[in-house]
Amino acid sequence: MSITQEECASEQNRKYIHPQGDLTPSRVNSTSHLKIIQQIKGGLNDEYLEIFKKTSIGHLLNMELTKLSGAIINSLLRRVVEPLVGDNPDSMYFCIGGKVVKYGIWESALMTGLSFKGSDVIHSRGCAGTELINKYFLGSKSIKLEELSRKFDSVQQSTDKVNLGLVLLLQGVLMGGEYAKDVNLAYFHMVEDIEKFNEFPWGKLCHRRMLICFRTAVRGEKEVEQIGKSEPDPKGKSAIAGPGSFKSEYNLYGFPYGFQVWAFEIIPILRKNFASRLKPKQFPLVLHYFCDSKRPESSAVENILTSKIEVLACIKPTEGEMSSKHMGSVLLMFVDLSESEDDDEDKAEEMEISMEMQSANENWEAAKDKDDGSETQAPQSCPNQDTQLLGEVFAQVKELTSKVSRMDKEMSKFKEDDNRNNQASIEIVI
Repeated sequence: MSITQEECASEQNRKYIHPQGDLTPSRVNSTSHLKIIQQIKGGLNDEYLEIFKKTSIGHLLNMELTKLSGAIINSLLRRVVEPLVGDNPDSMYFCIGGKVVKYGIWESALMTGLSFKGSDVIHSRGCAGTELINKYFLGSKSIKLEELSRKFDSVQQSTDKVNLGLVLLLQGVLMGGEYAKDVNLAYFHMVEDIEKFNEFPWGKLCHRRMLICFRTAVRGEKEVEQIGKSEPDPKGKSAIAGPGSFKSEYNLYGFPYGFQVWAFEIIPILRKNFASRLKPKQFPLVLHYFCDSKRPESSAVENILTSKIEVLACIKPTEGEMSSKHMGSVLLMFVDLSESEDDDEDKAEEMEISMEMQSANENWEAAKDKDDGSETQAPQSCPNQDTQLLGEVFAQVKELTSKVSRMDKEMSKFKEDDNRNNQASIEIVI
């Protein structure tokens, strides 16, 4: 039994951006090169590979060499609906299986395990001439991705090689880019301060980069591959702009593998037909799914999405995901915990609070998946996804941050008393 997609959108007071009659196939070229992951794993010895994996993006080295399905990406983009007033600008909305579903920061964080907390503004001024650029690229102001790739292979085992690998993963996998295009020189500057590098919200940056590509593809504003520094292509046409103007091929930037995993999570029949999974379940979920078989035809994906199918309107973490180390950055996306320079006992107490936050919202349910009982399920209805999904988490986070504040006040008082005692001791000695 089929559903009428136009009726679906109108029931939710949303309109499709792309006309629903045009099913012209299109080739999607992902510029996120997963072979770079294998290159880095093969290029670093055990010592430096362990250092790399401890960074905020290092867990991506555990990704399987998967395939991106252009048919799935295209079919989902055809179902993008107009946002409403008050919708989050970092989200896109889709009408699938009679439901309007959202892909935003929360969903992207659950899929990728990357950081989304804080500002993603990169100040590029003064980035040329960093130590790495001066040492390995003679101070060049233009470094191609292919040049960086060769340099990584030639450098001896060292922290410099780790840092070059981090830039390579950022530009070639997370941000996406052709090998003949320039690397963002600011990345070389940022890896030289690994603490700030690990605090930077790389997930937010690559998420927004991908959404820019999605929106320009759907609206047909300009050729998608022109996102970035490349010169405009006079022959470029809209990618998904309606009958007669559909481009047969376009490039996609950012990290679309997380988006594809999200599609497998919310549409059970898609994952059953086109995805494989590792056991036991891996977190974040981008490490759990992989596609090693032949890419599905557009007609096969369309036949599924135009049928009456089960669609999970909201994604909620299972108990296993809540206890994963990657959930900490997800729960703390909108919460600033005060940092202290207290002793180990104080840090242990903060760690205990952090673990409590990872276990927040215990009433979230994990329904069993129909095909193997290992999948994340979600409620079939979620009237207000932006608030309901995080409401209970934020309530408990507020309580816990209040506990942190009280702890800080108590420690400040303790330090003041300690300082007075020390001062008294000094005066007695005098």
